[in-house]
Amino acid sequence: RRLYDRYAGREGEDLRNELAALVEEYFSAGIETLRYGDHR
Repeated sequence: RRLYDRYAGREGEDLRNELAALVEEYFSAGIETLRYGDHR
């Protein structure tokens, strides 16, 4: 709900860039978790 409220009414390149950065951040964190989480 908060994400919808945050991005509601916004469109265009700024929105796409912001969402892309957010996805990349979480994706990178996930890769790091997979890479280091299995080798304890």
